[in-house]
Amino acid sequence: MDISILKQMQGIDGTIKDPSDLYPIDELNPYGLVIFLNSSIRMGSQNNNVEIATVDPTIWMSNVLDMVLEKFSYASHSPRFSKYELKSGTLFSTILECDIEKFNTEEELIRFFDKYDNYSTLVIFSCVKYVDLSKLITTFVVSYKDITDSQTKRDRKLESIIN
Repeated sequence: MDISILKQMQGIDGTIKDPSDLYPIDELNPYGLVIFLNSSIRMGSQNNNVEIATVDPTIWMSNVLDMVLEKFSYASHSPRFSKYELKSGTLFSTILECDIEKFNTEEELIRFFDKYDNYSTLVIFSCVKYVDLSKLITTFVVSYKDITDSQTKRDRKLESIIN
């Protein structure tokens, strides 16, 4: 690898910027899960009125964490993140923004992510459970992004067939 590729990431002050917008999620390194949990707590901490409240993730998130470990590849510090790719010796950066989905039950939430196969590359920012206190209705809001490109998905499928 040519070191000049890293120079493309150099900031105005001459230091090389940390490109870490995404953190891997796996069982051996819990840091990605910590990022996800902290984002979920931070996004749910703004109870600006009495009508709608958030539920602390440590109370309800155990089933969702299993799904996050199984389905997601990365966690992001922000709903907007950079994805870096090295193509033909040039470093490319793409800024992406998470999609937001809302669900009425935890089962709907889990069914939604069950539709993604193991060939997908998913990034998660947060998952927040809201309760409308006037109607006693819960809502789950998930901020995520599918960053799978078609060639990678095809390659993963072929690899699974060959192996």
